Amino acid sequence: MIKYINLLNILNVMEDELTLYELSARYFHENDWTYKLLDTDRHDLQVSPFSSYLSPEGEIEISTVRVTSKEVLKLLEKILKNNWKIKRILFLNPINDGYPKILKLGVIGDLRDSIRATAYTLGAIADNAIYYEGEEYWNFIFLQKYGLEAMKNYMEIHGKIRNLKIKEIKTVNILSKYEFKNISIFTPRELEILNIAYKRGLFEFPKENNINDVAKEIGISKSSFNEFLRKALKKIVKSVVDSLNDEN
Repeated sequence: MIKYINLLNILNVMEDELTLYELSARYFHENDWTYKLLDTDRHDLQVSPFSSYLSPEGEIEISTVRVTSKEVLKLLEKILKNNWKIKRILFLNPINDGYPKILKLGVIGDLRDSIRATAYTLGAIADNAIYYEGEEYWNFIFLQKYGLEAMKNYMEIHGKIRNLKIKEIKTVNILSKYEFKNISIFTPRELEILNIAYKRGLFEFPKENNINDVAKEIGISKSSFNEFLRKALKKIVKSVVDSLNDEN
């Protein structure tokens, strides 16, 4: 049983010092349906910050909406139905009777203009976002600098960037200070997959091998391989972010 694990050992397994690249920005996404809300009075129509995640069908966005009248509700429905980015309205359910009315809203957005989907296509390994009425606050972490640069260019083409910040994070300088006692932050399988992915060039762009082929070689499905890798990377990134917060 592992009693102590130091994240510096993980970097040694991966053979090279790992540098992460962070992009954070305030963003006006002009193609997003929420951008249309900037033309309405905030007293009449308010949308809470979204929670969202990717699915095979598209990007699922969940939020709450406050409207002051039936006319404003009809305006919201019109915006939702007429915006090309929205593939399908999952639900628009009232939480209370009368007005002002609070509604739970769920939509599936088109991945062709999804900021999150584009970021992961370009090699992002983590993100954090807050959406509010056409304005978005993004934070991405990339393994490769050219992925970050490509993401910056994409965002500039599809919207307006404000307060852009880019920085390098030398994980070896941060993680070597932190020792995790009495727990193993990685399962043995996660550590195995992390090591295989690195050695087989799956963090390169373009990838040196096909994920599906690598997964077959070790006898698991592509989805299982991706899930183990995602969990391992998320633990690394969380440790980095927590460490940075401790230093600030």
